[in-house]
Amino acid sequence: MPKIKPSARIAIIYFILGVLWILVSDSIVNLFVHDKKSILEIQIFKGWFFVIVSSLLIYSLGAHYNRHLNNKIRELKNANEDLKLFFYKASHDLRGPIKSILGLTNIIDLYLRSGELPIAINHIELSAKKADHLIYDLEQLTNIIEGPLNVAPINFHALIKKIIKYQYQNNHDLVDKIDFALKVNIDNYESNPYLIELALEKVMENAIIFTAPFKDNPQIETCVKSVSDGIEVSIKDNGIGIEGFQVNKIFNMFYRGTEASKGSGLGLYIAKMAIERLNGKIWVKSTYRKESTFTIFLPKVA
Repeated sequence: MPKIKPSARIAIIYFILGVLWILVSDSIVNLFVHDKKSILEIQIFKGWFFVIVSSLLIYSLGAHYNRHLNNKIRELKNANEDLKLFFYKASHDLRGPIKSILGLTNIIDLYLRSGELPIAINHIELSAKKADHLIYDLEQLTNIIEGPLNVAPINFHALIKKIIKYQYQNNHDLVDKIDFALKVNIDNYESNPYLIELALEKVMENAIIFTAPFKDNPQIETCVKSVSDGIEVSIKDNGIGIEGFQVNKIFNMFYRGTEASKGSGLGLYIAKMAIERLNGKIWVKSTYRKESTFTIFLPKVA
Protein backbone atom coordinates (compact mmCIF):
# COMPACT_ATOMS: atom_id res chain seq x y z
CA MET A 1 0.00 0.00 0.00
CA PRO A 2 1.54 3.37 -1.06
CA LYS A 3 2.32 5.89 1.67
CA ILE A 4 0.12 9.01 1.87
CA LYS A 5 2.01 12.25 1.33
CA PRO A 6 2.12 14.72 4.26
CA SER A 7 0.11 17.35 2.33
CA ALA A 8 -2.59 14.77 1.58
CA ARG A 9 -2.67 13.69 5.24
CA ILE A 10 -3.25 17.27 6.38
CA ALA A 11 -6.02 17.74 3.80
CA ILE A 12 -7.73 14.48 4.85
CA ILE A 13 -7.53 15.35 8.55
CA TYR A 14 -8.89 18.83 7.85
CA PHE A 15 -11.77 17.42 5.79
CA ILE A 16 -12.74 14.79 8.37
CA LEU A 17 -12.66 17.26 11.26
CA GLY A 18 -14.65 19.80 9.23
CA VAL A 19 -17.39 17.31 8.38
CA LEU A 20 -17.59 16.01 11.95
CA TRP A 21 -17.70 19.53 13.36
CA ILE A 22 -20.51 20.61 11.06
CA LEU A 23 -22.64 17.51 11.61
CA VAL A 24 -22.17 17.23 15.36
CA SER A 25 -22.33 20.93 16.21
CA ASP A 26 -25.40 21.58 14.06
CA SER A 27 -27.22 18.66 15.66
CA ILE A 28 -26.41 19.94 19.15
CA VAL A 29 -27.47 23.51 18.33
CA ASN A 30 -30.77 22.40 16.76
CA LEU A 31 -31.44 20.22 19.78
CA PHE A 32 -31.20 23.07 22.33
CA VAL A 33 -31.81 26.30 20.37
CA HIS A 34 -34.89 27.08 18.28
CA ASP A 35 -34.64 30.85 17.80
CA LYS A 36 -33.38 31.61 14.27
CA LYS A 37 -31.45 34.75 15.32
CA SER A 38 -29.69 32.87 18.10
CA ILE A 39 -28.93 30.00 15.72
CA LEU A 40 -27.37 32.47 13.24
CA GLU A 41 -25.17 34.00 15.94
CA ILE A 42 -24.07 30.58 17.09
CA GLN A 43 -23.32 29.55 13.49
CA ILE A 44 -21.05 32.61 13.09
CA PHE A 45 -19.31 31.78 16.38
CA LYS A 46 -18.91 28.17 15.27
CA GLY A 47 -17.36 29.23 12.00
CA TRP A 48 -14.78 31.47 13.67
CA PHE A 49 -14.05 28.80 16.28
CA PHE A 50 -13.46 26.20 13.57
CA VAL A 51 -11.21 28.56 11.57
CA ILE A 52 -9.07 29.32 14.63
CA VAL A 53 -8.80 25.71 15.80
CA SER A 54 -8.13 24.33 12.31
CA SER A 55 -5.49 27.01 11.72
CA LEU A 56 -3.71 25.98 14.90
CA LEU A 57 -4.01 22.32 13.91
CA ILE A 58 -2.61 22.95 10.43
CA TYR A 59 0.23 24.98 11.93
CA SER A 60 0.99 22.17 14.40
CA LEU A 61 0.96 19.50 11.69
CA GLY A 62 3.09 21.66 9.38
CA ALA A 63 5.61 22.28 12.16
CA HIS A 64 5.72 18.54 12.91
CA TYR A 65 6.43 17.61 9.28
CA ASN A 66 8.93 20.44 9.00
CA ARG A 67 10.87 19.11 12.00
CA HIS A 68 10.70 15.62 10.52
CA LEU A 69 11.99 16.93 7.17
CA ASN A 70 14.82 18.86 8.84
CA ASN A 71 15.86 15.72 10.74
CA LYS A 72 15.92 13.72 7.51
CA ILE A 73 17.96 16.44 5.78
CA ARG A 74 20.42 16.43 8.69
CA GLU A 75 20.68 12.63 8.54
CA LEU A 76 21.31 12.77 4.78
CA LYS A 77 24.02 15.40 5.26
CA ASN A 78 25.71 13.26 7.90
CA ALA A 79 25.41 10.18 5.70
CA ASN A 80 26.89 12.13 2.79
CA GLU A 81 29.84 13.23 4.91
CA ASP A 82 30.37 9.65 6.08
CA LEU A 83 30.22 8.48 2.48
CA LYS A 84 32.83 11.03 1.41
CA LEU A 85 35.12 9.96 4.25
CA PHE A 86 34.46 6.31 3.45
CA PHE A 87 35.48 6.60 -0.20
CA TYR A 88 38.49 8.77 0.61
CA LYS A 89 39.85 6.47 3.31
CA ALA A 90 38.98 3.26 1.47
CA SER A 91 40.72 4.41 -1.72
CA HIS A 92 43.71 5.66 0.28
CA ASP A 93 44.07 2.47 2.31
CA LEU A 94 43.63 0.27 -0.75
CA ARG A 95 46.14 2.17 -2.88
CA GLY A 96 48.83 1.84 -0.19
CA PRO A 97 49.29 -1.95 -0.32
CA ILE A 98 48.60 -2.09 -4.06
CA LYS A 99 51.31 0.49 -4.78
CA SER A 100 53.59 -1.47 -2.48
CA ILE A 101 52.92 -4.66 -4.45
CA LEU A 102 53.60 -2.87 -7.74
CA GLY A 103 56.80 -1.39 -6.41
CA LEU A 104 58.01 -4.75 -5.15
CA THR A 105 57.28 -6.46 -8.45
CA ASN A 106 59.31 -3.78 -10.25
CA ILE A 107 62.40 -4.46 -8.15
CA ILE A 108 62.00 -8.22 -7.84
CA ASP A 109 64.79 -8.68 -10.38
CA LEU A 110 67.17 -7.02 -7.93
CA TYR A 111 66.15 -9.50 -5.20
CA LEU A 112 66.67 -12.37 -7.64
CA ARG A 113 70.21 -11.21 -8.33
CA SER A 114 71.01 -10.71 -4.66
CA GLY A 115 69.38 -13.95 -3.53
CA GLU A 116 66.87 -12.16 -1.28
CA LEU A 117 63.71 -13.22 -3.12
CA PRO A 118 61.99 -14.53 0.07
CA ILE A 119 62.08 -11.00 1.54
CA ALA A 120 60.30 -9.59 -1.51
CA ILE A 121 57.71 -12.38 -1.43
CA ASN A 122 57.09 -11.72 2.26
CA HIS A 123 56.50 -8.00 1.63
CA ILE A 124 54.17 -8.77 -1.26
CA GLU A 125 52.20 -11.22 0.89
CA LEU A 126 51.83 -8.71 3.73
CA SER A 127 50.65 -5.98 1.36
CA ALA A 128 48.18 -8.30 -0.35
CA LYS A 129 46.79 -9.45 3.02
CA LYS A 130 46.32 -5.84 4.10
CA ALA A 131 44.38 -5.02 0.93
CA ASP A 132 42.36 -8.24 1.23
CA HIS A 133 41.48 -7.46 4.86
CA LEU A 134 40.18 -4.02 3.94
CA ILE A 135 38.14 -5.38 1.02
CA TYR A 136 36.73 -8.07 3.33
CA ASP A 137 35.68 -5.41 5.86
CA LEU A 138 34.04 -3.36 3.10
CA GLU A 139 32.15 -6.47 1.99
CA GLN A 140 30.94 -7.01 5.55
CA LEU A 141 29.66 -3.42 5.72
CA THR A 142 27.67 -4.02 2.53
CA ASN A 143 26.17 -7.19 4.03
CA ILE A 144 25.17 -5.29 7.18
CA ILE A 145 23.36 -2.61 5.21
CA GLU A 146 21.71 -4.76 2.54
CA GLY A 147 21.53 -8.27 4.03
CA PRO A 148 18.24 -9.85 5.14
CA LEU A 149 17.38 -9.90 8.84
CA ASN A 150 16.56 -13.59 9.20
CA VAL A 151 16.00 -14.66 12.81
CA ALA A 152 17.20 -17.89 14.40
CA PRO A 153 18.08 -19.17 17.90
CA ILE A 154 21.52 -18.09 19.13
CA ASN A 155 23.69 -20.57 21.05
CA PHE A 156 26.16 -18.22 22.74
CA HIS A 157 28.32 -21.02 24.15
CA ALA A 158 28.94 -22.43 20.68
CA LEU A 159 29.19 -19.00 19.07
CA ILE A 160 31.88 -17.65 21.42
CA LYS A 161 33.91 -20.85 21.06
CA LYS A 162 33.63 -20.57 17.27
CA ILE A 163 34.86 -16.95 17.37
CA ILE A 164 37.83 -17.85 19.60
CA LYS A 165 38.72 -20.74 17.28
CA TYR A 166 38.59 -18.38 14.28
CA GLN A 167 40.79 -15.86 16.09
CA TYR A 168 43.24 -18.65 16.91
CA GLN A 169 43.59 -19.42 13.21
CA ASN A 170 44.46 -15.78 12.49
CA ASN A 171 46.27 -14.76 15.70
CA HIS A 172 47.31 -18.07 17.28
CA ASP A 173 50.44 -16.54 18.84
CA LEU A 174 48.24 -14.07 20.74
CA VAL A 175 45.27 -16.31 21.52
CA ASP A 176 47.58 -18.95 23.05
CA LYS A 177 48.52 -16.48 25.79
CA ILE A 178 45.00 -15.52 26.84
CA ASP A 179 42.88 -17.00 29.61
CA PHE A 180 39.30 -16.95 28.28
CA ALA A 181 36.23 -17.12 30.55
CA LEU A 182 32.59 -17.42 29.49
CA LYS A 183 29.39 -16.99 31.50
CA VAL A 184 26.03 -17.45 29.81
CA ASN A 185 22.98 -16.82 31.99
CA ILE A 186 20.19 -16.98 29.41
CA ASP A 187 18.08 -19.91 28.32
CA ASN A 188 17.20 -18.81 24.80
CA TYR A 189 17.48 -15.83 22.52
CA GLU A 190 16.64 -15.31 18.87
CA SER A 191 18.20 -12.78 16.50
CA ASN A 192 20.15 -12.59 13.26
CA PRO A 193 23.08 -15.03 13.63
CA TYR A 194 25.28 -13.32 11.02
CA LEU A 195 25.13 -9.85 12.59
CA ILE A 196 25.53 -11.18 16.15
CA GLU A 197 28.58 -13.22 15.18
CA LEU A 198 30.08 -10.35 13.20
CA ALA A 199 29.74 -7.85 16.06
CA LEU A 200 31.13 -10.23 18.70
CA GLU A 201 33.98 -11.27 16.39
CA LYS A 202 35.10 -7.64 15.92
CA VAL A 203 34.91 -6.81 19.63
CA MET A 204 36.71 -10.04 20.57
CA GLU A 205 39.44 -9.40 17.99
CA ASN A 206 39.91 -5.90 19.40
CA ALA A 207 40.22 -7.28 22.94
CA ILE A 208 42.80 -9.86 21.85
CA ILE A 209 44.97 -7.39 19.92
CA PHE A 210 45.07 -4.85 22.74
CA THR A 211 45.50 -7.32 25.60
CA ALA A 212 47.73 -10.28 24.73
CA PRO A 213 50.90 -8.39 23.68
CA PHE A 214 50.82 -6.03 26.66
CA LYS A 215 50.04 -8.17 29.73
CA ASP A 216 51.82 -11.01 31.52
CA ASN A 217 48.48 -12.63 32.38
CA PRO A 218 46.06 -11.56 29.62
CA GLN A 219 42.43 -12.32 30.41
CA ILE A 220 39.19 -11.88 28.47
CA GLU A 221 35.84 -12.57 30.10
CA THR A 222 32.58 -12.77 28.14
CA CYS A 223 29.27 -12.58 30.00
CA VAL A 224 25.79 -12.98 28.49
CA LYS A 225 22.80 -12.15 30.70
CA SER A 226 19.13 -11.27 30.48
CA VAL A 227 17.88 -7.76 31.21
CA SER A 228 14.33 -6.45 31.42
CA ASP A 229 13.83 -5.72 27.72
CA GLY A 230 16.52 -7.83 26.07
CA ILE A 231 20.00 -9.19 26.73
CA GLU A 232 23.44 -7.77 27.43
CA VAL A 233 26.73 -9.21 26.22
CA SER A 234 29.86 -7.84 27.87
CA ILE A 235 33.45 -8.55 26.81
CA LYS A 236 35.95 -7.49 29.47
CA ASP A 237 39.73 -7.50 29.05
CA ASN A 238 42.67 -6.46 31.21
CA GLY A 239 44.51 -4.83 28.31
CA ILE A 240 45.96 -1.38 27.71
CA GLY A 241 42.65 0.41 28.13
CA ILE A 242 41.44 3.51 26.32
CA GLU A 243 42.31 7.11 27.09
CA GLY A 244 39.35 9.28 28.03
CA PHE A 245 39.42 11.49 24.94
CA GLN A 246 39.31 8.41 22.68
CA VAL A 247 36.26 6.71 24.20
CA ASN A 248 33.82 8.61 21.99
CA LYS A 249 35.94 8.09 18.86
CA ILE A 250 36.75 4.39 18.80
CA PHE A 251 33.51 3.45 17.03
CA ASN A 252 34.15 5.97 14.24
CA MET A 253 34.92 4.85 10.72
CA PHE A 254 38.66 4.25 10.09
CA TYR A 255 39.64 5.42 13.58
CA ARG A 256 42.92 4.00 14.86
CA GLY A 257 43.61 4.88 18.48
CA THR A 258 47.22 3.69 18.81
CA GLU A 259 50.17 2.49 16.79
CA ALA A 260 49.17 -1.02 17.84
CA SER A 261 46.18 -0.72 15.52
CA LYS A 262 47.21 -2.73 12.47
CA GLY A 263 43.82 -3.40 10.93
CA SER A 264 41.62 -1.40 8.59
CA GLY A 265 40.24 0.87 11.32
CA LEU A 266 36.77 -0.51 10.57
CA GLY A 267 36.47 -3.27 13.19
CA LEU A 268 34.55 -1.50 15.94
CA TYR A 269 32.67 0.59 13.40
CA ILE A 270 31.43 -2.65 11.79
CA ALA A 271 30.43 -3.96 15.23
CA LYS A 272 28.45 -0.79 15.93
CA MET A 273 26.72 -0.88 12.54
CA ALA A 274 25.76 -4.54 13.01
CA ILE A 275 24.34 -3.92 16.49
CA GLU A 276 22.42 -0.82 15.38
CA ARG A 277 20.92 -2.79 12.47
CA LEU A 278 19.42 -4.99 15.20
CA ASN A 279 18.15 -1.87 17.06
CA GLY A 280 20.74 -2.49 19.77
CA LYS A 281 23.48 -0.37 21.35
CA ILE A 282 27.18 -0.80 22.09
CA TRP A 283 29.31 1.19 24.50
CA VAL A 284 32.59 0.90 26.37
CA LYS A 285 33.87 1.68 29.85
CA SER A 286 37.61 1.73 30.26
CA THR A 287 40.40 2.49 32.71
CA TYR A 288 43.54 3.52 30.86
CA ARG A 289 46.38 0.97 31.12
CA LYS A 290 44.17 -1.34 33.18
CA GLU A 291 41.01 -2.72 31.53
CA SER A 292 38.14 -2.22 29.11
CA THR A 293 34.59 -3.57 29.04
CA PHE A 294 32.55 -3.47 25.86
CA THR A 295 28.83 -3.93 26.47
CA ILE A 296 26.28 -4.82 23.79
CA PHE A 297 22.56 -4.45 24.40
CA LEU A 298 20.24 -6.42 22.14
CA PRO A 299 16.46 -5.98 22.39
CA LYS A 300 13.98 -8.82 22.39
CA VAL A 301 12.80 -9.70 18.92
CA ALA A 302 9.08 -8.97 18.56
